[in-house]
Amino acid sequence: MSTTVSDAQGLLEQAIDPKPPVLPPDTPLKVAIATMTQASASCVLIAFEQQLIGIFTERDVVKITASGISLAGMLIAEVMTDNPIAISLDQAENIFKVLGILRAKIRHLPVTDKRGNLLGAITGESIRQILKPGDLLQMRRAQ
Repeated sequence: MSTTVSDAQGLLEQAIDPKPPVLPPDTPLKVAIATMTQASASCVLIAFEQQLIGIFTERDVVKITASGISLAGMLIAEVMTDNPIAISLDQAENIFKVLGILRAKIRHLPVTDKRGNLLGAITGESIRQILKPGDLLQMRRAQ
């Protein structure tokens, strides 16, 4: 069965990982890194009362490691990226808009509801898992 443009919103919802690792800002950095490792995740979302406040990624781990900063006693809030780029599900419209955002060298796109509550995250990998190249071509022709 082929994918149509009307399926784009449904595909977008399928691309959301509803259970990315989410930690509070007062989490020790060592615990955050261990959580990423245990979950085989490339990022951890930082939230307070379901509101996204930051993100911590594999790239951040590499930067910290390369700088030689001691992880002892450090909290995730000290090294996370504040106010990361995120998208509300109602603003996302369809998978093409999200792909456009991800093309801007963003690897992890947190998704929220209208109230700003965290719903999950979309990555290039999560999109690749649901889309086939033929689906993209058909949707492009239909648009």
